[in-house]
Order: sequence, then C-alpha cells, then structure tokens
Amino acid sequence: MDKDGSTFNYFICVICPIKEAKAELRYAPNQSEFRETSTGSVMMNPMLGFMYPAYLDGDADIYKALYYTTKESHEELVQGLFGVDAPKTASEQKEEFHGNLFEVLREDYTLDTAAAVYTNIYDAKENEEEYTFSDLSNVLEKQNIPDDKVEKLREVIAEELVPINLVSKKYEIKTDDTVITTEPENALMIKTREIDGRKYILIPANGRITVNGQDVFFED
Repeated sequence: MDKDGSTFNYFICVICPIKEAKAELRYAPNQSEFRETSTGSVMMNPMLGFMYPAYLDGDADIYKALYYTTKESHEELVQGLFGVDAPKTASEQKEEFHGNLFEVLREDYTLDTAAAVYTNIYDAKENEEEYTFSDLSNVLEKQNIPDDKVEKLREVIAEELVPINLVSKKYEIKTDDTVITTEPENALMIKTREIDGRKYILIPANGRITVNGQDVFFED
C-alpha cells in the first residue's frame, strides 16, 4: 500500500534449486540407540524469478516486469514467458562495454585512458547519477581520442548506460606476473613510464609501507 492509500497488486514467481539435506545421527532414548535421520530436501536461495507487474513512479506498469537472476540471463525462459530478448546481465554489460572500448580504441586505450573512464563512471555510480555516451565521449575527448574512433564507439555503445554494471568496487591492474589492486580514488595516480628502454607501472608511495604485514623503509 502506498502513502496515499492505493493498493499495489502483484505476483512473484521464483525458481529455487533443491539439494538433499545432510544425514544426521540422533539418539532415540526409547530404543536406547542412535538412528540416522534427515530433514529431506532443502530449498536453496532463488536462482531466478520475476515480479509482475513492475512498480514504477508510484503505480503498477503492466507493460513491464522486474526480472531477477544470479549469473546467467536464461534467455530461453525470458523468451518463453515474455516473448522478448533477455536483458544482459551486469557482468555481460561490463564485458561488452570494455571489450568495445578496447576493440575500437586499440593503441589509444592506454592505462591513463582506462583510469579516466573508470573514475568517471565510478563517480557517477557513487553519486547515483545517470550516465550517457555523451559523458563518456567528454572523457575520451580530454584524453585526445580521435573523433572518428569516438564515432565508431557511438555505433556499438548505447546512449544510456548503467554505471553500477560497468565498474568494479576495486580498481585492478594485472600484468603476466603481478596484480595491483587499489581504491577507486587512486586510479588516476597510477602512471606508466619507460625508463632505460623498459616499461614500468609507477605507484605513489605515501605514508606507511608494509610487506606481508611487516613495516619496511625506502632505501636512500
């Protein structure tokens, strides 16, 4: 029921996996012996489900349903129930978005550009702001990305984007043998340099430094 007294009618359908409960030993005092017992099958957390109709702007929207899934989108179920293509999951959206950036920008998709894009989208997520391709193109323009590549991206990236589905909680950089993980606000501080013909990733070292939990000092 809403604040104005109106009632919202809906139904929820969920599909939950079932697993067999673990067998237990219990003491039966009347027989003076232990017996094997089981509670039977146990219902697990939902793996997918939907609510119809969706609740939008204070009222029921009979043209929309709220769909929930854990990992896979289960296209065949969505097609069978609603007759439409299944929406992409958050992981699929993130993989497709960053894959498009790499495929189109190629050599222009540098660590600095990736950090700028990540930070811009993360800030929108944290501030619960809308994020569009125009916001992305503004970032790419500041990174001096050629106009023709930005236009190619416009052809493969939607105008309206969902920030929370495009960035991770931590900013992570991987090489063949090293992993660097830091807080999102530090992403723009990490730089690349070529020194004596060798490429390096530079991380500002401020304050306390520890190695495997033990404090260490810089060499003079």
